[in-house]
Amino acid sequence: MVFNGNGSVFRTSGAETYNSGPAGSVAGQSGNRNQGRWKVDGGMLHLSQDGVSWAPQQLQVTQNSNGYPIIKSGGKEYMQCN
Repeated sequence: MVFNGNGSVFRTSGAETYNSGPAGSVAGQSGNRNQGRWKVDGGMLHLSQDGVSWAPQQLQVTQNSNGYPIIKSGGKEYMQCN
């Protein structure tokens, strides 16, 4: 998942694909991408697909050994990517 500073969030899921034929083998990726919105309110992370209906999630923010934030919510951990 990618949480952008403008309140948008993207989730990409997919798999690697392999096809072989007379000309050789080709590797690729297939997948889909979901977009939504996020906000923090009252110490909770709120997620929405339409920006109208929001689902609150527990939120905990800690730091890794380099001081970067680690966000824990919904049983998952998210870290900063560069």
